Amino acid sequence: LFAFPSVMTFSACTPPLSEVLQLWDLLLAYGVHLNIIAIVAQLHLIRDQILATPQPNRLLRQFPELRATAVTELTLTLLPRIPEDLYDLLVRHPFDPTVFDDILPDDDPALAELPSAVPPGLRPPSPPLAAM
Repeated sequence: LFAFPSVMTFSACTPPLSEVLQLWDLLLAYGVHLNIIAIVAQLHLIRDQILATPQPNRLLRQFPELRATAVTELTLTLLPRIPEDLYDLLVRHPFDPTVFDDILPDDDPALAELPSAVPPGLRPPSPPLAAM
C-alpha cells in the first residue's frame, strides 16, 4: 500500500514537480504501463536506505525526492529483464479488463480467498452467460 499514491498519481505526489514532469515524458513516450516499473526503480534506488532504517514504513510513506534521470535509466534497464508474457500483461493492464482473468481465472481457488467489498447476502446474482 505504500506505493499506492505513486501508482494513482503517476508519481505526482513525489516532489519536485520538475522531476515528475521528466518522468511523465518517459510515461508518455513509452506508455503509462511503465509507471509500475518506474516505481520499482524508485524503490531500488532507495533500497539501501530501506534496509538500513529501523522503520522502513516511515520512509516508504514519504518517498525521498524523485530523481527522474536515474529512475528513467533504471526503468529502461529493467525492461529487458521482464519475461515477455509478464510484460504483455503489464502493457495491457491499463486498458484490457481481461488481464485480471488471465492472472486469476474465475475457478482459481485463490480468488475465493480474496475479501469482497460487498457481503455475500447483498451481492446481486450473476447474470446468466447468455445475457453477457
